[in-house]
Amino acid sequence: IVGHSLGGGTAALLTYILRERKEFCSAS
Repeated sequence: IVGHSLGGGTAALLTYILRERKEFCSAS
């Protein structure tokens, strides 16, 4: 369960970072 939770958190964090970078790049 801990491993699955950690994986989900990592995936969510990656999605958040990629989305922020995408918006930053399109804004530039």
